[in-house]
Amino acid sequence: MRKLRRSAARFVLIARKVRAKLFPPANPVPAAPAPTPSHEGGLRGKVVLITGSSRGIGLALAKAFLQAGARVVMTARTAPQLDTALREIADDESMAIAIAADLSSAGEAERLVSQAFERCGRVDVLINNAATPGPPHRAVWDVSASEWDAVWRLNVLAAASCAAALVRQARERRLPVRILNVSSGIVGHGAPSLGPYAMSKDALEGLTRALAADDSDGLVSAASIQPRSVRTDMTRAYYDGAMFALMDDAEVVAPVFLWAAGAPAAVVNGRSFSEPAFAASPAGAAALHGSMAGTAPIYLVPETFQPGARNHEAPGAYMHLLENAQGFYPAAAHALAHARPARSVWAYPDPTYRELREAIATEAGVGGQQIALGAGSSELIDRMLRLFCRPGDSIVITKPTWSFFHAFAQRWQLIATEVPMTGSMQEGSMRHDLNGLLDAITPRTRIVYLVNPCNPTGTVVPPAELEAFVRRLPGHVVAVIDEAYIQYAHPSVRPNVCAMIEDSAARLIVLRTFSKFFGLSGLRIGYAAASQESVGLLARAEIPFCINSPAVCAVPAVLADAAFRQKVFDDNQQGRQQLAEGLASLDISFQPSQTNFMLFECPTDPQRLRDDLRMRGLVLPNVDQFLRNYGVLAVGTPEHNAVLLEALGKY
Repeated sequence: MRKLRRSAARFVLIARKVRAKLFPPANPVPAAPAPTPSHEGGLRGKVVLITGSSRGIGLALAKAFLQAGARVVMTARTAPQLDTALREIADDESMAIAIAADLSSAGEAERLVSQAFERCGRVDVLINNAATPGPPHRAVWDVSASEWDAVWRLNVLAAASCAAALVRQARERRLPVRILNVSSGIVGHGAPSLGPYAMSKDALEGLTRALAADDSDGLVSAASIQPRSVRTDMTRAYYDGAMFALMDDAEVVAPVFLWAAGAPAAVVNGRSFSEPAFAASPAGAAALHGSMAGTAPIYLVPETFQPGARNHEAPGAYMHLLENAQGFYPAAAHALAHARPARSVWAYPDPTYRELREAIATEAGVGGQQIALGAGSSELIDRMLRLFCRPGDSIVITKPTWSFFHAFAQRWQLIATEVPMTGSMQEGSMRHDLNGLLDAITPRTRIVYLVNPCNPTGTVVPPAELEAFVRRLPGHVVAVIDEAYIQYAHPSVRPNVCAMIEDSAARLIVLRTFSKFFGLSGLRIGYAAASQESVGLLARAEIPFCINSPAVCAVPAVLADAAFRQKVFDDNQQGRQQLAEGLASLDISFQPSQTNFMLFECPTDPQRLRDDLRMRGLVLPNVDQFLRNYGVLAVGTPEHNAVLLEALGKY
């Protein structure tokens, strides 16, 4: 469990940095204003009852509500605990009172709420925070009946009893009340050796929904809050010292509670709010549901599209997106210019894409019912992560891999296990560690993602080895083989993975795109070859008319344009050879490639090289975040390749 939590935390921290580097907004987008919190005066004078408030999150919330002008009723098992906490936070004894109550005992919840009403005249907000983690580091089958009972009594029954007592008082007095249940990010996922605690928090979420559903007169509203793990006595006992040191203090979780306590009932009632998501985007947490509530947009702003970019002064090759250096296929231009009927370019296409699927299926060597279409293979990747995974699931990827994949994985809150490549740049022997990928698969793994040929290394797995790897994959995973650059590879090293779709134990999905070799990146079309069942599953998240009419016209044309396809392949082969020989003559280490780019060891600061070439009209990819001190040369025309080598020769 500790290893899983550490991996998750590190992945989130790294992914945030990666996205900030790779996808900065063209113009910094101003942060959305937080939902107007009614506690700006709205909580002043309100009475807030917080269970388990002598320490940790409960004590931090008591401080925050006092600062917001509320009166706070604090509770804990013993009076000495409360007295210490009260002295720590309250200068004005009239604003904070303490009531000792052992909520795991029968009748204590009723007594607590009754005393709060007697001493304060009302209770406006109840925060059910009292909880126990239960026995640490124990499998569920090793937990005794008495230990189960202790967790359930405090974490669930006490919360339900406090809520019931408050609702009865509120209904008698016709007073609106808000109930906030302190849940956990563990909800919906579970965690090793935390079974009783995880189950109790799932049940607490059920209590929130039940309270909201059972209220018929609008007096009761309830919400759950899932706070991040913060530094408390509970987490100190569970996490190792290094992980505990990375955590924030408990005070960081207060803003979402202050907001949820004062927000309109219609906004919060029956809902569950992730505190980290609220911290990242209050507006998103309030308006959106699920994992998207705390997800930032993926901004991709290549330097050639940034405001003020003077592209007309640099009319050379824009190689940073690894597009086809030979440009638009003549057959595609002809198909669009002479489409018959003319409306086939601008009107709605056939929503079944029958003829398009058949043309692609012939190319892939599968049946037409085995093709799923998407707005580029990137859209299909995002769709697969959304369909086959849920937040907290594990995926296995190579290191390095396609940079966008990290952004998509973070969007859906997945935990990536990265398996480094073997070999070295100096020897030109970098390659996927297939055994390492297999060893990294666990029962929690949902997807294994492998780019072949690899972006950004250009390496390819020998066909026999890849086929053996696919045969060894277990049946519970979705195996995604991304062949975005496969047409650039020599036929002798192209595996026929599509032929294994029906025989693979794993759910095998092969991705390809028309953005690279076929020069249709602007038309946004890619496809997945998979079993008919898998295609049907992918269709559940497909948007009708997801492929535009110009793409429907162009794709069959480029597939049938054998002469230009051969030219693209031959020119790329010659360009790769030109770059390889040039790099070797300059004594610069590089990785032999089967794509339209080459990874090399940069002899100077990579940004300096990119700036130099940008002034000469050539724009190169930036891989600094993943491969420090390395660069990527996109294969261009012979003239462009010569400029690249000339620039490298200066260093």
